[in-house]
Amino acid sequence: MIPNKLYKIAVEQNKRLSKYDEAIIAKNVHYAYRYALDVIKGRWIEIEPLLLTSPTYACSYAYEILQRRWPEAEELIINYPTVAWWYALNVIGGRWLDAEKNIAKDPEAAYKYAKFVIRGRWREGEKAAYSSKYFRKLYIVDILRGKSFELSDTQVIELVVV
Repeated sequence: MIPNKLYKIAVEQNKRLSKYDEAIIAKNVHYAYRYALDVIKGRWIEIEPLLLTSPTYACSYAYEILQRRWPEAEELIINYPTVAWWYALNVIGGRWLDAEKNIAKDPEAAYKYAKFVIRGRWREGEKAAYSSKYFRKLYIVDILRGKSFELSDTQVIELVVV
């Protein structure tokens, strides 16, 4: 059988499957994560190496299942700014200083980190936020509250171009 069918059977029966069937599910990151969440309803150590190949699933596993920081996954998550800002907010519950250098390089992550984690201006991420017309506008409206940027127009252009 294939993982999605086995997962569906386990959910319908509301019980764990045989070790053989679980081994099949454990080869697919999506269904392995969903099986741990929906069937086991807890940690499934056997799939953790697989989850460590996907920053999104590793982050979700830490949040939904472990309900705490997952140091082994942080080495992966830190390299994906759009996942790292969310991990900082929802798993760490605040700033993640080790990830800020990478978060500050991505327009979306920098904006969301400033808005949801820092809840205010974050100078380190402004260069990235300003490199995107869309996130620049959101940053000015949501973070700076529509106030004019403190830099001159020339400095803003330099900030965006550099």
